[in-house]
Amino acid sequence: MRRKHEVIVHLGMTMPVNPEIAYLLGFLAGRLERVHFVESLEGAPVAVRFAAGRRRIWPGVPFQAVIHDVPVPSPAMLVSALLESAEDICVRIDSDAVTASDAFAEVVEPMYEGAAPARETATERAARLRARIDETLDVYRACREALEAGEPEREAEVRFFLAMAEREIQALSRQMAGG
Repeated sequence: MRRKHEVIVHLGMTMPVNPEIAYLLGFLAGRLERVHFVESLEGAPVAVRFAAGRRRIWPGVPFQAVIHDVPVPSPAMLVSALLESAEDICVRIDSDAVTASDAFAEVVEPMYEGAAPARETATERAARLRARIDETLDVYRACREALEAGEPEREAEVRFFLAMAEREIQALSRQMAGG
């Protein structure tokens, strides 16, 4: 865990000064057991990419994130979406200063499959997908209730999470159907 922490600290020192990125890095530092540094984000349930230094060529962005194939536009929204999640978070770092470090070399995996636990059985997968659909439906219901309550200052955020829940339910349903 100490080496993962060193990587996050080093990343924080190389990233552009941005309070939302600092907030996300602090969030990741508090969940080191779930953070996996990877070379490829393929197959990652939660994929986060940081770019800094000469690896961030204009108009490249310093931060990108996707949760179950749904893009998340800002670091703060990513933290908000993951607050009560127990999913693994895969992080790809495009920064020569960070990736050249000994700490990074010790913790990086080629891809999520290399960092993930052993393959689950079909029954375990179906149960996990059903549980995830139930959780997402709870989020969907809560968002609908919040919209009906009519809090104008939170409407944009609630609509974002409502759309995310809808897309996730569709994706999970496809996975359950085997596609």
